[in-house]
Amino acid sequence: MACEEQINLHAALTGYVKAKLQLRPEQKDAWSNLEHAIESGLEKMRRTCALLPNGMVPPPDLPEEVVATTSSRYRDVFRRLTGQALPGTEGA
Repeated sequence: MACEEQINLHAALTGYVKAKLQLRPEQKDAWSNLEHAIESGLEKMRRTCALLPNGMVPPPDLPEEVVATTSSRYRDVFRRLTGQALPGTEGA
């Protein structure tokens, strides 16, 4: 998959999660902060993609601790925004 396409999928997922959460007014500031951080990361990824030939990049081999930490952060943000566990992760 092209590098830019992977970034576009991340951006689309962010929009999907936002719509799915149906944020209340008091949650929107927290989401805005998260969205800003995500967009900053996506911009760095776009700059990296621009340096690659044909925009192609293999999927990264992420260390397990990176995957676990990222998953934990998403669960924590979801819990803070909704006051409940991310569906399917109640025991995680």
